[in-house]
Amino acid sequence: MALGSTNISTGAVNTELGSPYTTPRLVSQLCSHANAGNIASLYGPGTLAVDASKNVYWVTPTSNYKLGDFRLYNRTASAPSAAPNFTHNWGPGGSSTNISIATQPQQMNLFFIDSAATRIYYKAYLSSANRAAETSPWDTQLSSVLTTSISPPSGHTRAGTTTKPQHPHVQTFNNFLTLGLSSPTDYIYLDTFFASVGGTRLVNLGNAISNGYTTITMHELQPPQIVTSGLAPTPWPVSPTYTAIIPVIHTASTPCASSSPMSGGSIGTTNISFYFGFHGFTGSATHSLGATSVTIQIAYNGSTKSVSLGTVSHSAKTSVSTTLPGGNSWAYDKNAVITCTAATFSIFPSYTTC
Repeated sequence: MALGSTNISTGAVNTELGSPYTTPRLVSQLCSHANAGNIASLYGPGTLAVDASKNVYWVTPTSNYKLGDFRLYNRTASAPSAAPNFTHNWGPGGSSTNISIATQPQQMNLFFIDSAATRIYYKAYLSSANRAAETSPWDTQLSSVLTTSISPPSGHTRAGTTTKPQHPHVQTFNNFLTLGLSSPTDYIYLDTFFASVGGTRLVNLGNAISNGYTTITMHELQPPQIVTSGLAPTPWPVSPTYTAIIPVIHTASTPCASSSPMSGGSIGTTNISFYFGFHGFTGSATHSLGATSVTIQIAYNGSTKSVSLGTVSHSAKTSVSTTLPGGNSWAYDKNAVITCTAATFSIFPSYTTC
């Protein structure tokens, strides 16, 4: 539990630190104890600085010990971190997208550490190795740090700043390049840190560069399609010459044409329309075949429905126009699957040679 802004005593501080000392408790002991050095706490004894890698560390006080520096100290404050790994859907199509990123600076006293760290830098790479080596970035975004006003305790060692980064710190990576990414899924390895106006790394999100690492799964939304599956359910042989009979769909009644997959309906609508027929394979030839007592099944988003077609001609496909099963509507990344659940063929069915 964080200490308050008033009524600070050596006993209260000792309790906050985990009761490491018995009476008497010296202020110098409390200020230099390891549990007093949580870099994620906005306030605390001593100062904060960065090493050569720009990781934050605590500078233990060696003189001028102040009991009042424990005002608002929080030994259990959460460590700063980048956005957790997430999936970003984009498209379909296009050459760029905007990505909202929620960075977690927690209580980190950024501007006390470096007043010039007024920018947050997002650097995206196509591999974790490139990110670690900081080579060949795919795309970058340098944005102003969004801040919240604070009122530092009077006389506190860290009282020089009146703002801190907003938590969570939500910004948009504008016009992120998607042209050239693998589709439908690729991975982006993001490095996030605080920087100068010119983009120089000044402060990492805590005491490790990796605290600023995020893996983003980039998924290009796929328009829904209508596809066919399986063979016509009929005893073999229908004819000694047919090696397979499959259901086929098309956008028109043309007997020999086949379009599977074919485009589904508009996103948010419920109607499904196509033309249905059969193709039989005999030797190197393809025939459009006729059948009777035909029933098909439409499967979509976990729901199914049967549609009775009756007779399907060999000379023209049968028009099918209905709604998706289960009250569903068309959505990205979901396909309707058409299968034939019943059909009767004569031993030598009528056919059109394709």
